[in-house]
Amino acid sequence: MAENFYIAFNAIAPLSGYILIGVLARKFKIADEELFRKMNSFVFRMLFPVVMFSNIYKADFTASTDLKLVSFILIGTALLAGILVFAVPRYYIRDDPGSAATFIQACYRSNLLLFGIPMASSVFGADQVGLVSVVCSFLIPLYNFISVIEFEYLCGGSSDHRKLLKNIVTNPLMLGAIAGLIVCLSGIPVPQFMQRMISEITSGSTFLSLVILGGTLRFVRTRSGIQRLAVCVFLSLAVIPFVMVGLGTLLGFRGIKLFAVLVAFAAPVSVSSYSLACNMGGNSDLSSQTICVSTLLSVFTLFFWISLLLSMQLI
Repeated sequence: MAENFYIAFNAIAPLSGYILIGVLARKFKIADEELFRKMNSFVFRMLFPVVMFSNIYKADFTASTDLKLVSFILIGTALLAGILVFAVPRYYIRDDPGSAATFIQACYRSNLLLFGIPMASSVFGADQVGLVSVVCSFLIPLYNFISVIEFEYLCGGSSDHRKLLKNIVTNPLMLGAIAGLIVCLSGIPVPQFMQRMISEITSGSTFLSLVILGGTLRFVRTRSGIQRLAVCVFLSLAVIPFVMVGLGTLLGFRGIKLFAVLVAFAAPVSVSSYSLACNMGGNSDLSSQTICVSTLLSVFTLFFWISLLLSMQLI
């Protein structure tokens, strides 16, 4: 049991350290908030398209996968996002589309890549992480597709469907995805030096995003802000994992398959959601707060979920 807590802590500690670098840089006036915001725009427009390209161009869509598991996670994520897009602006955050879009994204978009693979390796062994990696390769592009459509729909301010479609297709993330899909399906070889550049940009973007997040982090000052933060984190770390893991159990998933469902829906809010929220009309403060709070609390919530499923002999 203690080992599971240690695993979660080790996954979270570096992320917290990167955020702290940004906080200290702003506090000691090494960089001001304006610089961090310009850096954030650079990450979104220049680096994240490369990350999106990387997520897709290496994907082997012909490889044998667990179609039932992947379909459940992908369809579950899409349905969850759809339900939230319908319900949240109508019944909860009615007067602020940016906050509603940010709230919704934080509920369905988890930090699967940074948490799922290391934790699967520790719980099941390094030879068992392939299934979680396959889920990542499909789910991360889907996150970006849904997020771009969601923010453009809620925050774009256009009722013209053609203009809405144009804005979605020309979004930097979508352009990166389209380029990756063309390379993947056509079999165009990517030169070795470009593969190295893409790999280094992909790994560095997470670090830079977290530093920027720390440099622009603001604490909640209003009662409504505290309430929204608490509800969002509770949904993403407790309610949604309970529902999705329960459905996965009913469908017969056990072992590493059920664990893949768990980390897909119970990992903390994705780091990349912050940059997207900032650049597409979202609430940057709410986004950074959900990432920080969910990341810190996930040490305890992931420990609880893993321990519960182990005790029930489901994983």
